Amino acid sequence: MVFIYEYVTEVGSTIRGVSFTINDNLHHHTFTYQPPEIPCIIKFRKRQRIVSVLNKLPSQRSVPPKTQSELEAHEFKKSIVKNLAEPYVDDDHNFQKILHMSKPIRNYFIAPNRVFHLDLKGAAPKMDYLLKLVPFVKLIGATGIMIEYEDMFPFTAQHVCTGKLSVVKAGNAYNLDELRRFLHVIQTHNLDIIPLVQSVGHLEYILKYPKFAKYREEERYPQVICLTDEEAVDLVLEALKQVLNLHKDFPLKYFHIGADEVFQFQHQVGRCENDKRFMISHNVDTEFLFLKHIARISKFVKAQIAKKGVKILIWHDMLVNLQPQSILRHGLNKLVEPVVWNYMENLDDQLFPDFWQRLSSMFPYAWGASAYKVELLTDILSADGPDQYASNVQHYLNNHISWLKQMNEHHSKFKQFRGIIVTGWQRFDHFAIICEIIPVGLLSAAVNMAVLKNGQYDSGVLQSVSQLLKCSSILYFDKNPSSFIPQCTFPGVHIFDAIQTLRSTIISVEEQVFNDYQVRGWIARFNEKHSYTQAWYLDQVLYKVKSFLREMELCERNINLNTCFRSQMRTVFHNDTIAEFVFIYVKPTLKRLEELSERIDKLSQLRVFPGRPFPVQDF
Repeated sequence: MVFIYEYVTEVGSTIRGVSFTINDNLHHHTFTYQPPEIPCIIKFRKRQRIVSVLNKLPSQRSVPPKTQSELEAHEFKKSIVKNLAEPYVDDDHNFQKILHMSKPIRNYFIAPNRVFHLDLKGAAPKMDYLLKLVPFVKLIGATGIMIEYEDMFPFTAQHVCTGKLSVVKAGNAYNLDELRRFLHVIQTHNLDIIPLVQSVGHLEYILKYPKFAKYREEERYPQVICLTDEEAVDLVLEALKQVLNLHKDFPLKYFHIGADEVFQFQHQVGRCENDKRFMISHNVDTEFLFLKHIARISKFVKAQIAKKGVKILIWHDMLVNLQPQSILRHGLNKLVEPVVWNYMENLDDQLFPDFWQRLSSMFPYAWGASAYKVELLTDILSADGPDQYASNVQHYLNNHISWLKQMNEHHSKFKQFRGIIVTGWQRFDHFAIICEIIPVGLLSAAVNMAVLKNGQYDSGVLQSVSQLLKCSSILYFDKNPSSFIPQCTFPGVHIFDAIQTLRSTIISVEEQVFNDYQVRGWIARFNEKHSYTQAWYLDQVLYKVKSFLREMELCERNINLNTCFRSQMRTVFHNDTIAEFVFIYVKPTLKRLEELSERIDKLSQLRVFPGRPFPVQDF
């Protein structure tokens, strides 16, 4: 094994430690004799062996080396000077100058795979936009794209048992020619293609239909299939087969089978009659059913792909609490690679060292999954809530910085930590409302891909991204959702700008109108009901309410009418997506303002007021 000089560290004028790296084909380890404070790199012409760990490096040439360790340190310093590419004057001042002129070290793990997640379930963009998105994804440093088709895939009726699978495709689903063109563009940009097809849970897009309801694990919930019902499993296999058939001309290294949040098996026993009978007759539990199904799905996918060695990815949450011997018994340690998803700002609160130790005892390979948009629940596992429509870049940045720490500390536990999937969900699940649409998340994606590619977060990251996206000034983020973001260039930037403006307006309305002192005290629904108010306060808030009402009406018109923003939205999304966005995120605030404006107008007409007490039945 070769010990390679990487860098030395110094504080002030005294060198305080020596760091070196061990490299092999799979691992990258850095060891530091003393924790570095101001790291600097020394470039060498060739690899050299270190005989022993150095305790210190002398900083005063006037003191000759006496001890063995000092002698070794002195010789080490001479070897550094000897291998410098430029002339060197042999004194300590110049030695320190060399250190100060050196570039920052790279003693951290760089994820070899950085995958951009494209979620198409609801609010899927038009194909023309997707074709423009691919070069951008390549530009920001991604190495692949994971495509979650769901009901946007053009399923056809090809199976006698499952019937017409075509019923599950959306009315505006892509056609096969469009998808082939899309995959070809991804391939020409040297990006890995990773299809994702759910195989256990999150099958709402199939199980919601009456003809497929009989395949549910529990009749009430259209999420999970009955794992021992052969027709139910055939339904999933057919969906997998059709997606795989599309990709037969596009070599795959990885395929994701989903399998997260299988609620019925996480909190209950098998509920469908087939599962109950199977467990009784075979004396097994739900853990056995789940692992047996995952093994079957994984083998099926591998058999369908001509290229040998395809890696099967699976979300980690349903595996991590299972018994290691069960994992090994079903051979999942050789069949699948877990993808650990967590979107918290501080992963140390949940991903403890024993978690990684347990996972690595079961699986030699693993992945991480961060979020560039949508998944933020500050107290749970996710990103910004199911109704987050504008980007909180600082949160996602914190999530990625925390992931860097996790990968640095734990990647060596595995034979290889493959990389990280940067997720960007359109909805929390099939039935949830629309969240951040894709253009809203692209600035976050660019920043966080740069962080992952750099291996650390520093001021240079934001500067490089600002240059890459041709921003009007250097990017800066904080926790304030209304913070100014400079004008940048990326696909759909006008949509991003308009939605950031919308959020800023809605926040202002909430703070300055609905939480206003006078509005809460004298213009409540109670005041309207009993014709009872202080007219003086009406006059103080009337102008503000009318002004914000006009501003919100303008926001709605910009989205709904044939304006520049409307035109931009229509180039990216179908009309149903635009209508849903307006209904969920514009209409409620607009309606509240209209009602408040009408209430003020009504109360302003009052000149006399009733006596108390008010009628009891009114309460």
